[in-house]
Amino acid sequence: MSYFLPFRLWLNKFKIPAVVFSGIGYLPYPSASLVTVIGKPLALPRIENPTERDIEMYHEKYLIALKDLFDQHVMRYNDPLSETKLEIF
Repeated sequence: MSYFLPFRLWLNKFKIPAVVFSGIGYLPYPSASLVTVIGKPLALPRIENPTERDIEMYHEKYLIALKDLFDQHVMRYNDPLSETKLEIF
């Protein structure tokens, strides 16, 4: 659903997270269960004028932590026979 990306980025300016589910229309499939897992917070410095390199470095740290969190919990909340994967756009 990359066509929503500009709108999602605009919402991020106001610190509003934008999550889009796919399924029937814009709702998840009725048989889908949604699970929220919260991991340890990332300790990031406050940088007044971050460079692109700073942004990329800390974004990479976030993605690594997100993938680790997914890998830690995917078997607990998922059907072991399915091939659930994390997709990040």
